Amino acid sequence: MNPTLSQIEDVVCGQLGVSVDEVKSKDRHAENVLARQIIFYVARRNTRLKLHAIGQRYKRDHATVMYSIQKLKHRIETDADLSEKVALILSKIPAKVESDMIVEARNILIDWKAMRNKFFNQCTIKGSDGMVRISFAPHDLFEWFKRNINCK
Repeated sequence: MNPTLSQIEDVVCGQLGVSVDEVKSKDRHAENVLARQIIFYVARRNTRLKLHAIGQRYKRDHATVMYSIQKLKHRIETDADLSEKVALILSKIPAKVESDMIVEARNILIDWKAMRNKFFNQCTIKGSDGMVRISFAPHDLFEWFKRNINCK
């Protein structure tokens, strides 16, 4: 069974020590913003709710919810403490019910995107004219992926 937004709110607010009312308010204090971002992230990840439905509960539009999720994802990648907090919260919330094939396909896509971005960042060269160029051959890309992805 998929978690409800209320269950997600309770877990996140309990872990971060903020009240649900503060999170739902227009308040922009850092701890409330972080709690709201985590709720948006977890709700999108662990429920079938659309961005619009998540935002409605907090009087925000879908674009704000989407931006918050993207911002949190970036912070999770760069902040180990935050990553641990979010992992702990996720462990306390039931996951969205999906078939194993869908989950595996999503994980492969996420891994591929991350590896692709890492590869392109390593191959990006800024020319003297300020233009950004990618310098690699398709074979290099294939070989790089073989070395960096656990192929089964």
